[in-house]
Amino acid sequence: IPRDENLKLRDFPTLAHTIEFVYSKRPDLRPAAATPASAPEANAPAAEPAAESRPAGVLEDDGVKDAVLNLIAEKTGYPVEMLDLELDLEADLGIDTVKQAEVFAAIREIYGIPRDENLKLRDFPTLAHTIEFVYSKRPDLRSGAAPVGEQAEAAAPAQPEIAAPKFRGDLQASAAIPRRVPVPFLRPELTLCKASGVTLTTGSRVVVMPDQGGVGKALIKRLEKLGAEVLVIEDVPTGEELVKRLEAWKAQGEIQGVFWLAALDEEAPVENMKLADWKAATHLRVKLLYHTMRTLYGHINQPGTFLVSATRLGGRHGYDAAGAVAPLGGAVSGFTKAYKREQPEVLVKVVDFAPSRKTAQLADLLIEETLLDPGVVEVGYAEERTVGLAEMPVEDGRLGMTLGRETVFLITGAAGSIVSAITADLADASGGVFHLLDLAPRPDPGNPDLVRFANDKENLKKDIFQRLKDSGQRATPAMVEKELASLERQYAALSAIRAVEQAGGSAHYYSVNLLDGAAMDAVMSQVRQTSGRI
Repeated sequence: IPRDENLKLRDFPTLAHTIEFVYSKRPDLRPAAATPASAPEANAPAAEPAAESRPAGVLEDDGVKDAVLNLIAEKTGYPVEMLDLELDLEADLGIDTVKQAEVFAAIREIYGIPRDENLKLRDFPTLAHTIEFVYSKRPDLRSGAAPVGEQAEAAAPAQPEIAAPKFRGDLQASAAIPRRVPVPFLRPELTLCKASGVTLTTGSRVVVMPDQGGVGKALIKRLEKLGAEVLVIEDVPTGEELVKRLEAWKAQGEIQGVFWLAALDEEAPVENMKLADWKAATHLRVKLLYHTMRTLYGHINQPGTFLVSATRLGGRHGYDAAGAVAPLGGAVSGFTKAYKREQPEVLVKVVDFAPSRKTAQLADLLIEETLLDPGVVEVGYAEERTVGLAEMPVEDGRLGMTLGRETVFLITGAAGSIVSAITADLADASGGVFHLLDLAPRPDPGNPDLVRFANDKENLKKDIFQRLKDSGQRATPAMVEKELASLERQYAALSAIRAVEQAGGSAHYYSVNLLDGAAMDAVMSQVRQTSGRI
């Protein structure tokens, strides 16, 4: 097709328009329309110009379109009559990139299309694009002929997979799985460990979030003595303010590492905290750490760079009889370990300490842990000993908590299908009292859609689709899926309630947003009034 200098791409917004563009320039490629046997060839319709191109919904029917639509129907569970060629695979059909890859793999198998390593799924956003993919790889199918021979067999829509039957948990099988718990063990002294690959010297630029107890001040002095440029976060900024500050520091040169000491400070007992206190404490300790590492993600990402956090959990990360001294450090520990998962080349450590007024010694240990021993992420100091953690099978001979009718459970996310199943297992084992919390509204047992969700989901989909159309909306499978998702949560909540009641227990359901502090206060007041304890 010769280049047309007057072509306006905005005149071809969909794949159907793009296909029609080809036909308008090469009418010899247009599939012949079905005509009566006696009709003369001269009656075949002429090619339509691109400006009058027809929408995808009235493109010629052919075997490719039917095969692709049947495949999409199988993958999504929606009948073919609900599938319009202009529907977006992700936005309208809920087909994410993983499922889209499965669709294209199935199409390649059906039509014998070789795998293309350079294929970009984002280039095929709609059903029409997907159909055109087949034509582009198998132009011989453009006439509407189905694949022949082995390909014809493959083109038949695959039978839908039979869903696995629902089952209740097998407590006996669960008991056969070894229970593993983190156990402290002694690590060798740092003098026996190899270098980490990190150097702290002239030219090093290091971010420090200090504590209020003096360890940060001692650390800063030692870093400056080594010749490093220390970039200190001296206040408690908002996330946005901190990002701007870090961006300015980045503009001045590479940043090698971060020392995060905010979790060394004492914290009030959780039961004495107000919601505002809790938010302030988590903001300082872990949310600002998140903003810091997100902003420095492109700097702290290779050997020689580091993130070292310090906590005050007790020296053994809380895994001892005393438990964690300052448990909010657990959030810092968890984030730090997650960063190591994402950036395995970076030296990442969380160093835990027991309560102490010493500052210089802890600062020295933090620097030594940065320069030495790359073989550990979680390390602690308790009673002058270096402690690591390992997951070990445990057999303590104890039967554990006894569950019975007096046991009071509080379960959040109760309308989730997995949580509903767990609730059913707990109810079977106890027959206790259950306080179930979820954002979903309290399910109405008399709602006929909930009954159909369990027994007639396919026809329910069609009815919801028709309701949406009757309301004047542009009905799409994604909108139907949204309605079904709401019904699914209500059904799961109702299943949990019934499981508790069938086990002889009592269920109390609360529709509440866990992010609404006042609403949660009200719910917990009701729980206290009803049960007195959890």
